[in-house]
This record gives sequence, C-alpha cells and structure tokens, in this order.
Amino acid sequence: MTALEGVALRRRSRIVVARRTGWPAGALAMCESLDAAHPGWCASWLGPNYGRGWERPAGFAAWRPGWWMVGCDDLRRLPQGGIARRVVAWGPSVAELEARIAVIEALHAEEEAKEEQLYSAIRRGLR
Repeated sequence: MTALEGVALRRRSRIVVARRTGWPAGALAMCESLDAAHPGWCASWLGPNYGRGWERPAGFAAWRPGWWMVGCDDLRRLPQGGIARRVVAWGPSVAELEARIAVIEALHAEEEAKEEQLYSAIRRGLR
C-alpha cells in the first residue's frame, strides 16, 4: 500500500470512528477541511484524556505519515531523549492546531535544507 492509499484509507475509517465514538457535531467536517488545507496531514478529533500524566482537554490532532522528527510529538508528555518519533500536532481548537502544523512544517523544511546542504557537500567531495 502506498502512502497516499494509506491516507485515503485512514480518512474513510475516520468517518466510521466518528459515528461509533460520538464525535461532536461539526468535528468530522473540520477534520476534512483540515486535510484539504494541509495536504499530507491526517486530522482527527480526540476526546479528553484523564490519564495521570497524560491529561489534556478534547481537541484536534493531525499526523504526518512519513515524517519522523525529534520533539514534534505533541501527545507524548515524557522526555523524548533525542529519539525521532512520528510527527503529531495537537491543539484544543482548529486555529491552534493549524498554528502548530505551521511550526512543524517550518522545522521540517529547515531540517531538509540542512540535510540537503550536507549531501551537497558530500557530493562535491566525491567528485
């Protein structure tokens, strides 16, 4: 299965999850509009978490399949210790989620630019 097929499957599954778990009115439409506004991201609504050490109010989350970065997993509360993890953005509102997505996309672009500089220097050295 390609990455795009996986995203399409997750989006179809989201409809079933929203119906079965009782998402609030409008949450599914907001997730679909987030997906349209941010290609490559897969948005979802998450109910509140009352688990000790993991407490958070209800809100929206978005995953970026294929991206792994240090410090960009908003649902993980424990220290990450420099380990690259799947990119997850979270916000209690759509506006806050979109702001967090923008920050993560800027960090990712910066990371890719540094990587390209490194590989460019390596290619120059090999010639």
